[in-house]
Amino acid sequence: MTEDNARDCKQGSTWQLLLQFVPPDGPDSNRESVQRIMETIGVLGLQPGVAKRIEQAVMDALQNEAERRQRAQHHSAVSIRVLLSGLSPADLLRPGSVTQRVRSQGGSGWGFFLLERQAGTPQATQVESPRVIELCLYQEHTLEQDRERP
Repeated sequence: MTEDNARDCKQGSTWQLLLQFVPPDGPDSNRESVQRIMETIGVLGLQPGVAKRIEQAVMDALQNEAERRQRAQHHSAVSIRVLLSGLSPADLLRPGSVTQRVRSQGGSGWGFFLLERQAGTPQATQVESPRVIELCLYQEHTLEQDRERP
């Protein structure tokens, strides 16, 4: 992941918010959160290997967050955001295969990166800013497809 990708994920106009939530409290919180994300992005027709890597990356990020909160001995909320580039959320609701539409637009599949960050700057009265985990999904293109583009 480059710094440009990270900045684009937060500020770029091509990124659409697909899902945002605060994970529930409880012993199965991480598993429930990962399941909710995977159900939401399931419509993308991800390759099994990509889906497994996303599932593992999100679970790792949630576990890291839980460990960080335990070390700091505070329970600030963590927000999870799923952002999508290349298709709008409305495209996901249209009939037909999302995978076919992605390929017809020159896409060869889906890539992703995950950001773990603070949501803003801490105030003098706050111990720490809320944390955000962002999963950013984007259409991948082969080098050959990139050369064919105008």
